[in-house]
Amino acid sequence: MKAVGILVTTAAVLLLVVGLFSYLMTPNLIERWLATNLRQEYGLAREPEVEVSSSFPPKLLLGQVDRIEVHMDRMVQEGILLRDVRMDLRGVDISLPSLLRGHLEGENARPSS
Repeated sequence: MKAVGILVTTAAVLLLVVGLFSYLMTPNLIERWLATNLRQEYGLAREPEVEVSSSFPPKLLLGQVDRIEVHMDRMVQEGILLRDVRMDLRGVDISLPSLLRGHLEGENARPSS
């Protein structure tokens, strides 16, 4: 009976730690990884501003992002200078293992309306 109580307490503490991690750390980590990868991929002078949000942050651990907002002061794409570039992506699935390896892979989870 005592072992069951310890097991339940351990499970509750583990859930609390995972919940706190998903709320406090996961968005910041994904934002930094995306900004670094975008900078390297597009040869930007500085990292873009990236904001990741989710209505239920534990979904971020599964790679499900409700919204990604990206802002770049300037970038060159196919020889054309673009200024004040803003992207607003919604319903994005990110492959966290590929993101950790430095590859930008993902797909739109929901069709836009």
